[in-house]
Amino acid sequence: MLAEAQHITEQMRLKEEEMRKNLLKLMSTQEEMHRSQAELSGQTEAVNATLATLELDMEGKIQKVNPVLVKNLLYENEAELLTQPYENLLPASERNAVWVYDLWEQLRQGDVYRREIRMLDKSGQEHWFSTTFTPIKNRNQKPYKAIFMGLEISLVRQSILDYEGKLAAIQRSSAVIEFDTHGFITHVNDRYLHLLHYAAPELLGKHHSILVPEEDRESDEYITFWDRLARGESTQGRFCRLTKTQKRIWIWGSFGAIQNQEGKTSRIINVAHDITRQVETETELQNQLLQAQQQQQGLQERIEQLQMQENELRERVQQQEKHKKQLYQERQEVIQRFDMLKNGLVMAEFLPDGSLFNAGG
Repeated sequence: MLAEAQHITEQMRLKEEEMRKNLLKLMSTQEEMHRSQAELSGQTEAVNATLATLELDMEGKIQKVNPVLVKNLLYENEAELLTQPYENLLPASERNAVWVYDLWEQLRQGDVYRREIRMLDKSGQEHWFSTTFTPIKNRNQKPYKAIFMGLEISLVRQSILDYEGKLAAIQRSSAVIEFDTHGFITHVNDRYLHLLHYAAPELLGKHHSILVPEEDRESDEYITFWDRLARGESTQGRFCRLTKTQKRIWIWGSFGAIQNQEGKTSRIINVAHDITRQVETETELQNQLLQAQQQQQGLQERIEQLQMQENELRERVQQQEKHKKQLYQERQEVIQRFDMLKNGLVMAEFLPDGSLFNAGG
């Protein structure tokens, strides 16, 4: 009896110890659940403070809306949105789109769906959202509702659209070619191909140097040019290029470095305009100007030569006049002597000292 009583007592003690451990484990589990719930609640509050959220049933009707979405879409309160079909928030052109069908197919299959979409505010204006649709499953793993979480990206999207619009305008109006940091061609648009008379496969993967005159390819300036571009520097100016037939043309080009998220140069873009006619016109005008300057110089030299000849002629005329006067004086003297002799007059010539040199009568 005593042994049996001791055995029963020991069994009860062991069960009591097991119950105590289970109780401690349960308390620990409850504390962990409270911590998890608090953490989940904090995360939910953070999400609700930053992201627009909707709760949808599997028919697509809105069951719950958070204040962020109410504010983003310019509504007064969530009551204006409750029980509405979600598709009412989409532009009319999107409501029967393929992606809407795919969205609900994936949600019913229990898959998450992500997409950038347009949504209408109360006034009918469009807003862009980056969205995630997540199915919520019951105990049988069957989706019974979906959570929409979205971040409004209207400003970012508009900036992207503006950039794409500007880029498209540049592509339409300019010759554009892109390179990696070593100078190998990665993209070329139709205007550039037309300018150089190439087809795209003939240029893609080739080095930029095939477009450069041979005398420039190995120059220090050309090597430095690519080193500077690889470092992220930009440059622009007038450049000579070779067409497929090796004909020289001239472009005005702007080279810019495109950088990645780390701030390192990932590619080089060159936007160019054909200025061959302008350069040829300038060259022709320069040649004409040089020719005119040469003609002017020749004319000036001829004028100076004529002036020298005129001066020489004037001196000769002056000398002839002087000689003529001298001859005239001599003639007059001879006539005077002759007249004196003829009239029988005595003519005497004296030396400078006054003595008689010659006398006649």
